[in-house]
Amino acid sequence: MFAFFIGKSSYHQLTVPVYSDLPEQERSTLINELNQSELFSFEYEKEKNVKAAIRKGEAEAGLQLKEKGFTLVTGAYSENAPLLQRYIQGIYTKKLQKEHVLAASQSTGEREKVESIWEEALEQPLIKVEKENFRNAET
Repeated sequence: MFAFFIGKSSYHQLTVPVYSDLPEQERSTLINELNQSELFSFEYEKEKNVKAAIRKGEAEAGLQLKEKGFTLVTGAYSENAPLLQRYIQGIYTKKLQKEHVLAASQSTGEREKVESIWEEALEQPLIKVEKENFRNAET
């Protein structure tokens, strides 16, 4: 009953349609990274379908993926847009950081070693941060 009053009883993921001109492998990698969220679900669609869904109010927001950035397309009012913007920006920040680190590598062998170290650091960070919330696991 308490959850009902604070609005958590009707919790669901916000589905965000995505379109892009990126190559399929890069697009799929980005969408997979974006889908690590518990709050948002990203699904690839054609650009015209994304814009039509927003115009009709069927989607709160849409996302255009680009190589060095993104465009968040929203309707007249989207209460989740700021949170969505921050989440996507965090994913792109990590992506661009990795690209800059790898670009500084001189040779292919060095680049592979740096990429291996990068992946290991992501899997075993120096500081581990855990997130919890008060939502019941059964809701």
